[in-house]
Amino acid sequence: MQQPILYEFPLNERMRNFMRLENYFSQINYFSHHNSTWDSQASLLVLIEILNIVDRNDIKSELTKELERNIGSLNNLLDAPAVDSNRLQQTLDDLHTQLHAIQHITGKASRTLREDDLLNSIRQRVAISSSINSFDIPGFYYWLHQPIQVRQQQIQLWLDELLPIDSGINLLNNLLRDSAVFDAQIAEAGFYQKSLNPQQACQMVRIQLPSDSTSFPETSGSKHRINLRFLSYESSNQRPTQVTSNIEFNISYCSI
Repeated sequence: MQQPILYEFPLNERMRNFMRLENYFSQINYFSHHNSTWDSQASLLVLIEILNIVDRNDIKSELTKELERNIGSLNNLLDAPAVDSNRLQQTLDDLHTQLHAIQHITGKASRTLREDDLLNSIRQRVAISSSINSFDIPGFYYWLHQPIQVRQQQIQLWLDELLPIDSGINLLNNLLRDSAVFDAQIAEAGFYQKSLNPQQACQMVRIQLPSDSTSFPETSGSKHRINLRFLSYESSNQRPTQVTSNIEFNISYCSI
């Protein structure tokens, strides 16, 4: 039996950035473990996207605040009955480990990478033309034709500087996902709306559909409510339209 399709929607800008970075880190971890020059080029292009997000946003500060907030919330559960104290303590230890790693970053995150000449030449070219070619950056073309061991070692050195960011985001996002269970719901005539409790600060909505579903959710929302419209394609060259039948789906509201 095939796994259901899972859609995730962030409800604040911090979570959007965390989810974008999580996706980019997954991509670069995939490409960096493959051997072709196209994989190495894809790794660097994804790394540029990561650096752009980290530079535009104070990710170090955002991660520190979220790790501290999660530690405070879980500390309040230490004396609560019916709580798995061993699992709770392990989670707190993981949060403290990630917090210390983030706090030990000197200056802004990715400071050393911003001073790397090869990365800077690629970033400047991508900013101008959104692409790179051998005639634009011959030094990059030379690097691509180094032995795979040389390329992978260099990529790993770049990634090592970002490891606290990658690990911290993974820990926080997975804790958030595990904070809620799925409920079965029905979108009548393809539409569903839910008012949220702003005091609980829902940060992510997760929507689960069967693998053979012929529709997909278009989600909008804030901390006050979410709206889902289920759409389908009649053909790939036409805009999707809202379905008129009732859609059964599972949904979870993730907050810590």
